[in-house]
Amino acid sequence: MYIAIEAFADRADHLHTYQPGDIYPRAGFAVEKKRLLELAGSGNCTGKPLIVDVDAPCESCVIEEAPVEEKPKPTRKRVRKND
Repeated sequence: MYIAIEAFADRADHLHTYQPGDIYPRAGFAVEKKRLLELAGSGNCTGKPLIVDVDAPCESCVIEEAPVEEKPKPTRKRVRKND
């Protein structure tokens, strides 16, 4: 499934307008893989991606866990009472 990330009018679909968050393609409209790649890449007339494949893994969205720093244990000083 593809989602629009920029507003655009699709010239392949009689200038149907998509807003960010809209599902692409709209219901009832079939689109070729070539057109999907064009809109998802920079090979369209805007030169930037207009849609994103939400089912594909996102390489820049990988969540890396931060290394856990171990806190030093508090040291106890023994205090001797002088009698």
